[in-house]
Amino acid sequence: MIIYLDMIFLENLIMNLSIIFSEAICLNSTDKKIRKVLAGIFCTLFYVVQLIFPQIVYFQWIIAFCTMIISFGKSNIKNIIKQVLFFYFISFLFGGVSFGLMLMVNKGKFSVFNGIIIGKFGLELIILSGILAFLLIVIFLKKRKEHVFKNIVIVFNKREIEIRVLLDTGNLLKEPYKNRPVVIVNRSAVEELLIEVLRSEKSCKKENNINNDIDLILEGKKEVPIGTFLIPYRSIGNSRGFLLGIVPDYLIVKESGRKYENIVIGICSDCLSESGEYEGIFGLESLDEGSV
Repeated sequence: MIIYLDMIFLENLIMNLSIIFSEAICLNSTDKKIRKVLAGIFCTLFYVVQLIFPQIVYFQWIIAFCTMIISFGKSNIKNIIKQVLFFYFISFLFGGVSFGLMLMVNKGKFSVFNGIIIGKFGLELIILSGILAFLLIVIFLKKRKEHVFKNIVIVFNKREIEIRVLLDTGNLLKEPYKNRPVVIVNRSAVEELLIEVLRSEKSCKKENNINNDIDLILEGKKEVPIGTFLIPYRSIGNSRGFLLGIVPDYLIVKESGRKYENIVIGICSDCLSESGEYEGIFGLESLDEGSV
């Protein structure tokens, strides 16, 4: 059997780049494209070397970890594991589409060389399988976003603020007074609302003063304004503290049009999304119970 390593390298490079860039799109990490290209080359080289030395297949998990680090940069072990698992999920999807097309072209005939499936599979079919798999991922991602992201309108004293929130199944936070569910929101996203809530405070005319006042309130160095209250919380990382709670007139979920009058807004000092994709998080017991 004659095997052309250059063609195998090119075909697998196209497939690996498709997988890596598909994952980057899903993870909203499409910057530093040169890193993704280098990761694709690195992963493809391992695949080609595996043809010659099949024993190195036992190192494929290490290669997968290295590929993710090259693609997305250094991170904690938990994030890297998630990236690796998602990489394999997308790889299985791409592989399934490619294998199905290969069986159709080869009429069910193929061979196996050192654990690698060999069949008649031109570049045009590689590109086609990549496009089909990518479309499946886009559809999956669209459905996922419809479920986990919502656009809500917060209404307070006739002021309306629209923000995007993310479903966080670990957010079971409720305020301790009436046991109402809490939607946690970035402080910067509701600046106008905070001005309205704290309008009686002379020092709250500027954003910096608002931030300073809220910090002092949370530290117990300033009296909690009328109409607001403190919500104690504790995160998985054992960090604990307080959120400034406010009760809006009501919330509206734009996707469903449903109106909620029994939900509290918890003002968070930290940025909830580094990419800016969302400005708040909600739990399963708050907005539509996590569904549209």
